[in-house]
Amino acid sequence: MIRPPCRWTASVSRAVRRAPSVARALHTSVARASYSSIDPADIAHFSRLSEHWWDEDGEFKPLHRMNRVRIEFMREKLDEMRGWDAAMADVLGKEVPPSPSPASFLSGLSMLDIGSGGGILTESAARLGACVTGVDASEENVKVATVHAEQDPGLRLRADPRALEPHSLAYVAATAEALRNEGQQYDVVTAMEVVEHVHDPAEFLRCVADLVRPGGMVFMSTMSRTALSYFLTIFLAEDLLRVVSRGTHRHAQYINPEELVAFFRDELRWFGPEAAQPTGRATLPDGAPVAPLPLRLQYETRGTMYLPVLENP
Repeated sequence: MIRPPCRWTASVSRAVRRAPSVARALHTSVARASYSSIDPADIAHFSRLSEHWWDEDGEFKPLHRMNRVRIEFMREKLDEMRGWDAAMADVLGKEVPPSPSPASFLSGLSMLDIGSGGGILTESAARLGACVTGVDASEENVKVATVHAEQDPGLRLRADPRALEPHSLAYVAATAEALRNEGQQYDVVTAMEVVEHVHDPAEFLRCVADLVRPGGMVFMSTMSRTALSYFLTIFLAEDLLRVVSRGTHRHAQYINPEELVAFFRDELRWFGPEAAQPTGRATLPDGAPVAPLPLRLQYETRGTMYLPVLENP
């Protein structure tokens, strides 16, 4: 999904299929002063598992396997947006900005990885050129992520999380709301497998939106609330195969992609008839307005499925 007025962002969802069910409470309102949407029980659960983050055949094996899928989706959507920007610059007679190579497609961008855990996505983003900050409410997770990054000479850790340095990373033990309250904003914000672990998804999504600069992009991944997702992620992965600790997932907290899209459309007005429109819209040499951003570039949801009994998603 891309934040207006410039454009909107892409959201990725681990959707399995659509099912008729009651939407989660995505329309609550709360006072923001010192509020946090985190679920203390979930933070404690993942803190207990923190030492296993970099065991690629252990508890977090699914996240390691999914990481390359997420990276490819991000690269594809950023390439599409850069292609659109280049085409617009060309028809308006402006200089076409150079595109980074696939190996550094995040170069020049500031990025926030919410719920960064052990740093699986955060490290990948730094290697791909981003100035990335990982934020996690678990101090144990941040310690594990920092130690792991320190052991890799190819990674550059920033002493100051606010410093802008390409190909670098920093970790902060805090909530996303704390960064929002400090006025922080980023070109790219990711929240992978996070929204299903917060107790107030509506406030969390508002916080995510506030952390994105106008024209920036949001990438999210979560699990759809379907019968199949219950079978795969809870009955099969937790209860039967025991490849994931019991209690990691709560099916009632899963969110369907159409619910996320509706929230950004109806509550945040990021797109749709009542979306904020850019001022001073550019026109072509003949005076005609430029074409609006295609809906596909305003947001997109995709589904993929991870089967615990298979090696790849």
